[in-house]
Amino acid sequence: MWDDEVEAALRRGGLEVPEDLRAGTAVGYRELLRMVELLRGPRSAMSEPAAVFRVPEGEVG
Repeated sequence: MWDDEVEAALRRGGLEVPEDLRAGTAVGYRELLRMVELLRGPRSAMSEPAAVFRVPEGEVG
């Protein structure tokens, strides 16, 4: 559903969407907003195992 929110977001990005692509663009926009909420949820450092590492004793040089 094309509405003022979608129109404003696209205008801020400097994008013009042809009339025949607007329905799909609006659906994609709503889906992206849903995914952003998942990414921006509260997390602790323990939620990201790639950011946590340990050096075994005796291997520090």
